Amino acid sequence: MRIKDSDIRKATISDASMLNFLVRQCFSDVARRFGITMETAPGHPSNSTVETVQKSISNGIFFFIKIDRGIPVGYMGLERTSESMCSIVHLGVLPGRRRRGFGTELLEKAIMESKKAGANCIVSTILTDDTALRQWHENFGFFEIETRSEKYFPLNLTDLQLSL
Repeated sequence: MRIKDSDIRKATISDASMLNFLVRQCFSDVARRFGITMETAPGHPSNSTVETVQKSISNGIFFFIKIDRGIPVGYMGLERTSESMCSIVHLGVLPGRRRRGFGTELLEKAIMESKKAGANCIVSTILTDDTALRQWHENFGFFEIETRSEKYFPLNLTDLQLSL
């Protein structure tokens, strides 16, 4: 499935409320599945706020919104972390809209935007225990570069990289 520019658009600060809704909804089932709460991981996307989204946009994270038949169904955040690398901050599709290729389109958009920015690799951080998400990334050629724990987060995280 090829990306049509009209299907994925860049978000602006005026999209913060709608984007926050998408962020929270896209990660709510992940939070339930892995026992993530506001108390255990206040920074997890399922606990996002409009202010958090606004701050992210103001700090240079580019968000893209996937639209299907006029309805926002997913999003992706992309950050230029160095001259040669971009990081996918989040990538999510609403639970009822998964398995339709929207996540693939958003990942392809992240790759395309990273190449346009001159990056030679892209990094995505996932929950180490999310084996299905890891397999999805590996199907695109991502490979593990690090597994780590963070003081602010109760679960291990794995950084996956794709060479561009």
